[in-house]
Amino acid sequence: MWRAIFFTILFFSALFLSVIELPHFDNTIRGLSLFYKWFFIGIGTAIILVAAIKSIRNHILALVLMISLSLLFPSLFCLTNRVFYSSERMEKFSLVSKDMQLYRVEKYFVFIEVDGREERLTVDRDFFKETLLKNSITLPVRKGYWGYDYVVLDISCN
Repeated sequence: MWRAIFFTILFFSALFLSVIELPHFDNTIRGLSLFYKWFFIGIGTAIILVAAIKSIRNHILALVLMISLSLLFPSLFCLTNRVFYSSERMEKFSLVSKDMQLYRVEKYFVFIEVDGREERLTVDRDFFKETLLKNSITLPVRKGYWGYDYVVLDISCN
């Protein structure tokens, strides 16, 4: 019984943290790489734990553990990378394109070029309007705890 309660709390905690951190993956340079790396580490950790704890015979609990850790690890590492940064600098980026999603929720995106690759940033409406006629922008960038750069933008309006 206590295992089911523990796994339920773990699952909903991981789900909650993932929902909170989801917008910040966009503004992390190479955020998709961070997500995939820690997603698979989470799955691997869950597989090792299930194999090590032979008392987990219930396949549903094992699946919940895999899903929970695959959600928890990327979100936790994105959060720690964003919050515990070592330095902040201003960096100039070329604007590649801009886009907006007005279907259910208004979302605005700008695409910048970083090391020859296109990166998507989630921005608010005012920032999006400011960039309409620009070809480049200067943004504050933080060097995160795990080495991933994070573009500091106010995304609370999304």
